Amino acid sequence: MIAMLKNLALGAMTLSVAVSAGGCDPQRRTPGVREDPQPTGSYPIVAVEPGLQRYLGVDSERVVVDPATESVPMKVSVPVRSLADNQMAVQYEFTWFDDKGREVGRSGWLFVMLEPRVQRHFSANSVTTRARGWRMEVRSAR
Repeated sequence: MIAMLKNLALGAMTLSVAVSAGGCDPQRRTPGVREDPQPTGSYPIVAVEPGLQRYLGVDSERVVVDPATESVPMKVSVPVRSLADNQMAVQYEFTWFDDKGREVGRSGWLFVMLEPRVQRHFSANSVTTRARGWRMEVRSAR
């Protein structure tokens, strides 16, 4: 997991260097547009909606990532446990990125009902064999 996070951070740094070297001139921004204060490499790989953060636990040590091959897309499984005393409905979505950090697909929002204090594995396959990175977002069911 740590190696994967380092690879994702390295990819993000490579992307930022490529963008700055590739002619993205900050002087050509629309006036009034601010620079993002959070560098891309520091974005969370698992993002939980603020209202749910105290009710969900993510076991980052047990995340399983099956890398893409030439014929099989990447698959990711993230253990998430309810810390609440009652049932809750949530949705999660994976976003997939290529080796340059470009988005290459989304899983779409998937619905799950979490039982109190029970762990479930949120998982999905990328939609392409080009996926080399991922991000998962969790929100209340809508």
